[in-house]
Amino acid sequence: LNTYNFLQHDTINPFVPLLYSFQVASQIVRSMARAYGQWQNAECRQMASELRGLDSLSSGRVPLDKLYSQP
Repeated sequence: LNTYNFLQHDTINPFVPLLYSFQVASQIVRSMARAYGQWQNAECRQMASELRGLDSLSSGRVPLDKLYSQP
């Protein structure tokens, strides 16, 4: 929301309360969802990489004792 306001600072009247149209609000929510999805995907890839490192037999499986012994 602050990013949107910053990008619109030259068109926003600072003396009037901010009101957002449905179209603008949905655009803001879409951009937030996209950013969260990218962050979540990066976290997922990191976790998958760490799990592959625990798979010593390259079987696609991680022994539970190895999994639970991780910090």
